Amino acid sequence: MQPGKVVTVGWRLSNEVWKSVEDITEIYLQGCEKGIVEGAKIYKNCAISTLDVSETYLEVDDAKIVSEQARDEILKTKNVEAAFVIYKINDVVTITSKSSEKINVQVIMAHLGEEGKLCKDSCEIKGKTIEEVKDMLLKAIDSFVG
Repeated sequence: MQPGKVVTVGWRLSNEVWKSVEDITEIYLQGCEKGIVEGAKIYKNCAISTLDVSETYLEVDDAKIVSEQARDEILKTKNVEAAFVIYKINDVVTITSKSSEKINVQVIMAHLGEEGKLCKDSCEIKGKTIEEVKDMLLKAIDSFVG
């Protein structure tokens, strides 16, 4: 902090402190994303990674954003035609997916969405663990990917 700079003490934080908090948060989010990307495993040209939000300090919205950004980054990997990130918030496991033109992830999400809420490139499944949903995803990949 520069000499003579006024910092409010109490419940109000200075702009410098807010900037530091934002920087720390951004670094943490980038670290989470990197961990998801580096943890991806390849199966039939599909990359699958997981994130247990209960093991992080991520807020719900941040978990969704970080998972989608990691998914997009994973898809850039050579020979990866589809990327899936599985994350759990409370009792809901979500799979977010994206693919090149070769694999139709919507079909896979629709198949898995029979047990949960269906969206265009994701699905939500209640009452299962991340590992159970990962096993379901692997079986769906077996069914729909050559």
